[in-house]
Amino acid sequence: MTIVKIKDDDVLIGFNAKDDEILMRHFDRAAINDFFGLYVANLDVDQLNVLKESGLTNTSATVLPYTETLKQMAEEETGEAKELYTKLSDPQKAKELLKEDDRQELTYRTTSYGMNGALVKCTTYVLSRIDGEASTIAICYSKVDSIQQNKERNQMINNMSSGELLCVVDTSSDTFEAISRSKHFEENYPVTGSFSKVLEKYLINDVLEADRDKMRKASTVEEMQKQLISQDKYEVFYRDVSTGTPFWYRMRVVKISDHEMLL
Repeated sequence: MTIVKIKDDDVLIGFNAKDDEILMRHFDRAAINDFFGLYVANLDVDQLNVLKESGLTNTSATVLPYTETLKQMAEEETGEAKELYTKLSDPQKAKELLKEDDRQELTYRTTSYGMNGALVKCTTYVLSRIDGEASTIAICYSKVDSIQQNKERNQMINNMSSGELLCVVDTSSDTFEAISRSKHFEENYPVTGSFSKVLEKYLINDVLEADRDKMRKASTVEEMQKQLISQDKYEVFYRDVSTGTPFWYRMRVVKISDHEMLL
């Protein structure tokens, strides 16, 4: 990127192949090829150069307004990702964030555009500094491999309290697999099979009639997918009558991949 002063209040800004040269000082070609999204920003002139469009910004433009684009990305995300993009969208806060470190990294599940649910790693690198402050930065995106996804999945399962039943539901095939079960579930329900069929059996046999419709609606594959578009989990309280006396139970549904839910 070249900045040329024309007069006191005006500058001419141009982007060229130098961006690629700058990147090559910090990354080898293989690393650059591994990124599915790559942006270079100059924090002092509020411009974002698109070297590889990630799909997160949803545009075909090659040059974008830096602050506006990062604010839009923050609006699309939740949790730590939203917090990160909110900080980066303010050039001064971005400089403070990168004051001591030349690299910031965050792995998260994106809720942005068509990549909803994908596990991605966003790494921000300082490419140059002026008087000690970050001036040019690269924002790079890579997809987390299946090994890491499996580690995350297993960790979530291990951290989940089992209670009466803990199972993984595959929404793409309407099937489930029980991870742990109480004696009642062991004796009355299969360890795997059609989720919809087992759910209906449970509703009729063990759920208080007054709560069945609520549970039926909250537990369908379609409803789980809908609820987990903008959040990682949701809960429903209902009364179980399997012992003959109504007891309040909590059903928690947690998203662990694009098509798997922990219930």
